[in-house]
Amino acid sequence: MTDGATDATPLWTVVANMTHVARNGRDPERLYTGTPIFSAGTRLHLGSAYWGMSEKLHVIGRGRGSSRMVNAVVGFALLEHVRAKLVYSPARLASLRRLEAFLTPDRDTAEHFADQVTGVIKRLSQERADETIQDAR
Repeated sequence: MTDGATDATPLWTVVANMTHVARNGRDPERLYTGTPIFSAGTRLHLGSAYWGMSEKLHVIGRGRGSSRMVNAVVGFALLEHVRAKLVYSPARLASLRRLEAFLTPDRDTAEHFADQVTGVIKRLSQERADETIQDAR
């Protein structure tokens, strides 16, 4: 048996769901469900965010039509219902560590990161609404 004490310790992560309605940049009038990588409603574990990613974030989730965990970079606008979640499964934790997900033993840190992501989503949504109003004038 390997070091079970560290493997069995639950950790906090931040998760979000893939939005049910998305727009494609090439055809903004057409609505899509999910993305080619993730189905609508898929639970996504948030990965690292760093300066220079602009409006995108590293996420990990089960790929469309697959049982494997997939790394991808998606736009903040495609995320909804962002929240902190405690992960108990040693297998899931190992997978998330390998794929460089955001993991922390501290609930407050996870909730703070979730609040930051929610703030970015709201800010980007407001900027898009302001641009739409400007274009309409």
